[in-house]
Amino acid sequence: MKAAEDAVSKRKREIIEDGRQSKSTQQVLDLVEVAQATLAERSTDLEDTRRLFARGLQGIDVGPSENKHADAIAEFQRLTDVLAQERQQDQAAHEPSQETNKRFEELQGHVRSLMEDMKILKQTRFPYIAPTASWGRSNSNKDMTDISPKSWPSMDTGAPPVATHDVCFRKALASIPEFSSTSNFVDPLLTEATRITEIKIRNGLLEEHPELTEGKAKAVVVYTLELQLIDWRARAEDEFYRVYGEVIRKRNTQSLRELKDWNHYFIGGMRALPVYQGVLWRGVNGRKAVLMAVQNYNKEMKEIVWTSMASAAPNRDAAKEFASKQAVEGKSEDDTRPDIFPGVNGLCFRLEVEDCARDLRSCSAFGDQEDERGILPNSHFLVVKTAHLSDDGLVEIHMKEKAGSFKY
Repeated sequence: MKAAEDAVSKRKREIIEDGRQSKSTQQVLDLVEVAQATLAERSTDLEDTRRLFARGLQGIDVGPSENKHADAIAEFQRLTDVLAQERQQDQAAHEPSQETNKRFEELQGHVRSLMEDMKILKQTRFPYIAPTASWGRSNSNKDMTDISPKSWPSMDTGAPPVATHDVCFRKALASIPEFSSTSNFVDPLLTEATRITEIKIRNGLLEEHPELTEGKAKAVVVYTLELQLIDWRARAEDEFYRVYGEVIRKRNTQSLRELKDWNHYFIGGMRALPVYQGVLWRGVNGRKAVLMAVQNYNKEMKEIVWTSMASAAPNRDAAKEFASKQAVEGKSEDDTRPDIFPGVNGLCFRLEVEDCARDLRSCSAFGDQEDERGILPNSHFLVVKTAHLSDDGLVEIHMKEKAGSFKY
């Protein structure tokens, strides 16, 4: 017993000294990074061997490369499991402060109240209770200013990844700095995504969409998951879809390379889902965002590019409700142009789409609850009507997808 107590005390002392984690956790993390590099080498070797074998060269045997690759995957997964255990022990050894405990209890009470107030969710074809959706959560007000074209490597070049979805996902989160916080929740994310994907597949998802695979379906599920409904420790800034959108927007070449394999699954999954053609609505909330939109979407036939993922709804009322809700907290200096639509804190985009939008409800973790359509990055629009008041007093901007422009 004393030895166990000494081990806990030692771990706690190391965490305090380091400010983040114990020495044993750091050692395992170093091993994970080595295993990740080894896996990348084995993947490249296997890809090269398969390419030579396909050319019919004499003496090329794919078997040894496949075995080494499988061993590398197993070792990487084993070490990530050990790392998760070490982090759990770190958390157990490092007692939260009384203030933290009090805050956690308050949050738990708030969650219990929310759960008691929830109405019975609408039945879907999938036998699980979907979490509560948050409309427009994947959208960013940066689309009000970040509207110029950005280069993007074609997703159709290069061989598809030989690693599984989960390995590609773990690699991306471990390699890209922006995911440093999200990576702490990789295990619960993948566990929940696996559970939901398996249920959907049992209910005929792959038969409904023949071009889907299990890995591609899981990638879409991962993107739609709400991390804060899986782990109470998570915060808004930890949400995968939020960080992914910012990484895509920045166009950092190294980050795009690290994302390439997972993007194969995600973008492939989105492409395999039905194209939505028609009118979509996207709400924008906040005085600052309204002014940015009015001032930047200011000419008819101006070409606008949304460089990151976005979402919109066929139902105007849903977008209007989001745009008309109490304005997000801002500063008085945000109202730099009080003469432009005075006092208006929300507006809606009306979008006519042809190729850029996908109906992802069958793969969404929220099912039919979240009646949104995913708009893929690099979508080009033309402004057909600048900001104006509609008949019911809502400020609207109308855009139409530029014909033949969507390439992803």
